Amino acid sequence: MGSRRLASGLTLVELMIGILIGMILMTAVTSVYIASIRSNTAVLTMAQLNHEVRSVAEVVANDIRRAGFDNVTSTRTLADLQNDYDRIEISSTGDCVRFGYNRSVAALKSFGFRWVEGTNGIGVVEMKVAADDTTCDNWGSSNSAALTDERRVNITDFRLSTSDPSVDSEAQEGSRCFNLALRQYGDQEQALDEWSWLSDDATTLPCDRADLAVLPEASVEKTLGGDLLVEHRQLFLTVTGQANTPAGQAGRDQPLETTITTEIRIPNNRRLLATISPD
Repeated sequence: MGSRRLASGLTLVELMIGILIGMILMTAVTSVYIASIRSNTAVLTMAQLNHEVRSVAEVVANDIRRAGFDNVTSTRTLADLQNDYDRIEISSTGDCVRFGYNRSVAALKSFGFRWVEGTNGIGVVEMKVAADDTTCDNWGSSNSAALTDERRVNITDFRLSTSDPSVDSEAQEGSRCFNLALRQYGDQEQALDEWSWLSDDATTLPCDRADLAVLPEASVEKTLGGDLLVEHRQLFLTVTGQANTPAGQAGRDQPLETTITTEIRIPNNRRLLATISPD
């Protein structure tokens, strides 16, 4: 009889074990791939969110820095108080600001920004695209446009303050009020330009404080009515935004969020005469 060649192959058990191992490897590779895609999407969404919030802060800060610009052609002296554009109004909640500068508009008109709740509770920052005579309390709908896109970002916090919100101290940085009047100190006469008053109220400018008459470290010298005050305005803007896109919210207890605080130094100082009387 001739030799008989036996056929060899995989048993059913071996085949099933092989398929199982392949499925495990395929599941692991797929999981790594999906995790990589999600991570890249989160990074891209966070970058877009940072860009959106930073752009809002830059637009607001750059426009507020123009406050007080009046385009005068003659040389202005320190004692010259005439500047119809030097006002800045911040609402008591800090989420609205109005300010003026010369852009071929009437002196009593002003520009501004404010936070407002849009559709579906989404926070939006609005801006005045043209100056008008409204205020933060009477904003109106005319000359207003949304600065942020509620489809992309939800602005949860938009706040301006006259002092650094990160420092809780009487020596905190922020807007300051200087008195340029001369006072008699013994046998010497010197200006009180070293004194400054920082606002306890985060939205009140220091030269408008009711207790301005009392110097921080002096119990005798007072600010008198008619003294020349110079207000150096340094504001702080805080903007917090949440991603309002599906990629920024999917699979998370809370949407992606970022906060930016910007320091705004206003080059044009405010000058005014003290109207208070000494005690």
